[in-house]
This record gives sequence, C-alpha cells and structure tokens, in this order.
Amino acid sequence: MKKRNIGDVIMARTGIDSLGRYFWYEEPPGFTGDYPPPGATVYGPFATRAECNESQRLVLLGPQCEVVEGGDWDPAFDTMQ
Repeated sequence: MKKRNIGDVIMARTGIDSLGRYFWYEEPPGFTGDYPPPGATVYGPFATRAECNESQRLVLLGPQCEVVEGGDWDPAFDTMQ
C-alpha cells in the first residue's frame, strides 16, 4: 500500500464491464483518458458496487481507516437563510 498524507487527493475511477460487473483503478496525476492507463492495476470484477467500494477503501486507505459519508454539499451554506 502506498503511504499517504492528510490532504492527499486520491483519484479512482469505477467502471462496469460488458457483463455488468464492477471494476476500479487508481488514476495517475494528470490522467485524462476513459480507459485504464497502461500499467495501471485494475481491481475486480465485483458483483456489486458495494463490493467495489469496499475494495477501494481497503486498497487505497487500509483496513484501519474508517470512511464516513459526508453528505451532499449545500451551495447556499454560506448565505443568509
């Protein structure tokens, strides 16, 4: 597992293959293509999106990390209500 620091941006892309199974890969900095870049490790296939997300959490952050959904951003948060 790659060592990460607080504030690091992690870019991972999830896809679905022709059989409806999920896969994912980590995007290198500056990558703009639609397919996994050459040399990228592709993880999967997974039967469900939840299994794919759990694999991302374990591989990218490690088993000791807890991920908490932050909810949707409200663009009117800073304005008077």
